[in-house]
Amino acid sequence: MNAEEQEAIFRRWLSDHLGLMLKVVRAGAATPEDQDDLFQEVLVNVWSSIRAFRGEAKETTWIYRVAFNTTIGVATRGVAAAKKA
Repeated sequence: MNAEEQEAIFRRWLSDHLGLMLKVVRAGAATPEDQDDLFQEVLVNVWSSIRAFRGEAKETTWIYRVAFNTTIGVATRGVAAAKKA
């Protein structure tokens, strides 16, 4: 897969599944600022995951899991940082 194909897939996924990603982000972050930060991380992880997508699951399932796992990872890092403080 070349960069143009990856970008086309990303743009289509973003267009088709924006609502799903935002729903996960809103559930996982309380403030608008945290939601913005989390959404950015979700987008980066969705972008990075495109080459690993094999089509064995529905796109919706894949994107949901990437968004959910990103949300859990951010929450876990936040708890760990709070414990260190």
